[in-house]
Amino acid sequence: MAEGARGLRLEADAHGPLSLLESAGSLGRLTLPRGFALDEAGHVYLLAPGRPWWIKRFNVQKKAFVKLPAVGGVGTEARQLRNPANIAAAGSNFYVADTGNRRVQVFDGRSLILRHVWQFADWRPVDVTAQGGLAYLLDGQNGRVYAHQPGIDRLN
Repeated sequence: MAEGARGLRLEADAHGPLSLLESAGSLGRLTLPRGFALDEAGHVYLLAPGRPWWIKRFNVQKKAFVKLPAVGGVGTEARQLRNPANIAAAGSNFYVADTGNRRVQVFDGRSLILRHVWQFADWRPVDVTAQGGLAYLLDGQNGRVYAHQPGIDRLN
């Protein structure tokens, strides 16, 4: 307990059930807004709204979101985006549902290596989310949900 100006108040347990990094992965029972992701190391990612759709990561020292080099910008080349719908993080990976290019790109959050580009003629990835260490990709064209386990190359 900490003593405040108006009496005593309880401090939150940094590893308790309402912690952002608690073991069940519920973010302290919070839901991140669309366009945000939190990876296993506690890094917060932001899909900058509107063109040129840069991916940014929160820099604690600068107390600001900083653009990740060579991740984002408008285009059809690998690492570029065209009308991205959402981002998510599972393990050390972060996923970008790039609806305009009909693909999902997966980046390693530590090295920014492009791990996967999943692009199929008969799908339209419209959302991505993560829970319990898996990423889930929603194909809006076929109404199908794909799952991905970091460290494995294929989608399930």
